[in-house]
Amino acid sequence: MPAPASSASSAPSAVSAPFPLRPRVAAVMLACLGLAGAASALAAEPASPGPAAATGTTATTTAVPGAAADTPANSPAGTGANSSQEAGIPFDVPAGSLDQVLNRFATLAGVLLSIDGSLTANQTSPGLSGTYTVAEGFAILLRRHGLRAIREAGGSYTLARIPAEGASPRLAPPADTHLPAVTVQASPLSPTSIALPYAGGQVARGGQIGLLGNRDFMETPFSVVTYTESRIADQNSDNLLGVIADSDAAVFNRGTSDGLYNDGINIRGFSIFGQEMGLNGMFGLANYSNTSIAAIAESVEVLKGPSALLYGMLPLGAVGGAVNILAKRAADEPVTRLTAGFSSDALWRAHADLGRRFGDDNRWGIRINAARTQGDTTIDQQELRNSTLGLALDFRDRRVRVAADLYRFSARVDGLSAGIALSPTLTAVPRPPRAGTLLGGEPWTLRDSADRAMMLAGEVDLTDRVTAYLRTGLRDSRYRFVGTHWTVEDLDGNASLARWRHSPQKQEARALDAGVRSRFATGAVGHQLTVGANLTELTYLRSAAGHSIYTPLAGSSNIYAPVYLDSPDIPTGIPLAKAARDRLYSVGIADTLSFLDETVQLTLGARRQTVERFAYDWTSGARSETYDASATTGTAALLVRPNDQVSIYGNYIEGLSAGATAPDGAINEGEVFPPFRSRQVEVGVKFDWGNFSTTVGAFQITQPSAFLDPVSNRFAADGRQRHRGLELGFVGEPMKGLRLIGGLAWIQARLTKTQGGLNEGKTPPGVPEWSAKLGLEHDLRALPALTLSANLIHTGGQYVNAANTLTIPGWQRVDLGGRYRTRVGDQPLTLRANILNVFDKTYWINGNLWHGVSDPRTFVLSATVDF
Repeated sequence: MPAPASSASSAPSAVSAPFPLRPRVAAVMLACLGLAGAASALAAEPASPGPAAATGTTATTTAVPGAAADTPANSPAGTGANSSQEAGIPFDVPAGSLDQVLNRFATLAGVLLSIDGSLTANQTSPGLSGTYTVAEGFAILLRRHGLRAIREAGGSYTLARIPAEGASPRLAPPADTHLPAVTVQASPLSPTSIALPYAGGQVARGGQIGLLGNRDFMETPFSVVTYTESRIADQNSDNLLGVIADSDAAVFNRGTSDGLYNDGINIRGFSIFGQEMGLNGMFGLANYSNTSIAAIAESVEVLKGPSALLYGMLPLGAVGGAVNILAKRAADEPVTRLTAGFSSDALWRAHADLGRRFGDDNRWGIRINAARTQGDTTIDQQELRNSTLGLALDFRDRRVRVAADLYRFSARVDGLSAGIALSPTLTAVPRPPRAGTLLGGEPWTLRDSADRAMMLAGEVDLTDRVTAYLRTGLRDSRYRFVGTHWTVEDLDGNASLARWRHSPQKQEARALDAGVRSRFATGAVGHQLTVGANLTELTYLRSAAGHSIYTPLAGSSNIYAPVYLDSPDIPTGIPLAKAARDRLYSVGIADTLSFLDETVQLTLGARRQTVERFAYDWTSGARSETYDASATTGTAALLVRPNDQVSIYGNYIEGLSAGATAPDGAINEGEVFPPFRSRQVEVGVKFDWGNFSTTVGAFQITQPSAFLDPVSNRFAADGRQRHRGLELGFVGEPMKGLRLIGGLAWIQARLTKTQGGLNEGKTPPGVPEWSAKLGLEHDLRALPALTLSANLIHTGGQYVNAANTLTIPGWQRVDLGGRYRTRVGDQPLTLRANILNVFDKTYWINGNLWHGVSDPRTFVLSATVDF
């Protein structure tokens, strides 16, 4: 369902002139801001509590005397309400804020509940799962909060405080808290398992954590952030990876927004590419371009760190994190939404979003999204054409939920700003060219992709405590890349070209994910046990020349005054045949054991992963096995909740990437290595002040690699790369009308073991030591319909070669925005305006192999009307 709008939604606020920001200064500033915001959340007037998340956390089933729902003498059981209230009802209410948990419970029970907001302010609940009467359910949900539900004449319920001697002082809300009363009306629930927004609406309270299922962020022993549709819309951007990179200090872009061979980001210093994103929990089904997929996104979940237990091995073996997109579903409220937008230079976009539910109890749902973006971008000689068409159907019943999705994506960029390489003879990095320069490309270069995907997912509650699920999907893609590879030769910016590249290919993918989740207890120990299996298979069709065709093309230019080359004869209709197939399949098991009324949770799990690779003869189609190996990964994670506001967590989790085969000439020639196993150790603490949350964590990730030892001539997985880091993240609405999101990250990346000791102890290219992000939104009291926003980004300097002899300096960027909510007749209208890179700063954007330049100052306008 669409994320409810926050009390406001985005726009410009005054920002001082550009200033140099040293990394450590940025660190201190953001750390102080995070702590100050957390403190102010306790003292300031609280904003409306954010809705709860959909999670799988369960509650114990022992009622506590004195917390039961009371029935007045003048209202005998069954009077004025369904007598079914006295019979057992199966409940599965996820964890979240107390008011939202009570909301869902009352909805499922079919009763009215009146709540004084001061009683539930800043309190959370682990939820409820099992079969209970209404009175038993209220008793269990309220037992730790010093509250009770009093049944009134007519069968409705009112929340009240238990007399002082029975109350729990640890969880009692502040005496001076004043919130309006809330009336909860029974209505059908959405079965989509999409977490509802946290205070401020920019992120959700939880997400789908792979094998572990739906979890509230305070019940998750990993670093997870879920960005809502509201956050994406208010950034006025179709670039999902860009929204993530602008919000999280541990994430940054690999290149410019459009024009690279493959979209991607870095998480904790490791690359993850756009085609490794998950779609509805399945990996391998997302398309090449993340910009065309934005129109169907309900939310985007980001897990930081390896994820082998949770998702299995990702298609390209990313170990720094995982990104999962959850598609829109029809909400109970009808949606008819039209958006039109414009950005400089002349890029137009339109988006239609239609959602309806129908049938008995709104069991059937349909959601249609159609979007088109076309025009000239701010990059010289660059044109963009994207289109999206998505159809989502779903059926929900008490015990059965089924969803089907059909998508068509197309994305084309003409004039690729693909970045440049640096000559190994350079002793310094040249100054960057003007922002907006078509860098490393020609007007005739292009990236063109078309994708079709379909998915079917279902789950059935076999019992009140056992749920089976099955998801499957197919995708076929056509992809064409025509690019040039320029190399800068000197500090004057002179560049040379030796060849151009043509890469036509097709790809077919299928994915399957199935399992059983159960909740039970052994004595005083609760269990959330999941057993699951998944499969991802990718088949590649390529030309007879292989992955790419490289053709000589001599040329010279200058990055400060580009001279464009004439287009060569670009062939079309190149025949493609099956060239390779990757098959990843695994079986995993995970159990979360809970102790001491779920204040201590221990998650243990393991996954057996197999990787198969096959090559095919282009002429005969004969198959030959090139790789077949397996590995078992383990995970242990501990979460301790001393109270409802604090979660202390630690985890050990592993990631997998494809192993290697010893090359010809090695003494162990032909030896097949199992998948390389990356390892993470992480500890942290999460604070939830009700309307503002802060997370502080420390991690270490080690990643192996293989090389041929020059002395022994043995090929072995002896290489090591280690990333250590500290992270501070914060999000929420610490004061009514003020929303914050951002954080600070410090990463110490080292090559700890290399071939022949070369570059040992050096920092890998493209990993900044310091980065900081701060997003602010403020609703003007004088004009409540107007919201001003600012986004401040600092990225530290980076090495651009393994020898650490060349560096690019750090950079800062300021974005401003605003949104205004009004009406046209009876129709709500939201106007948004954003200015990106306000001071038009020019900087090298990354230190990877291909070095891109920043986008210039960009103006973005949009209007959204709801019918």
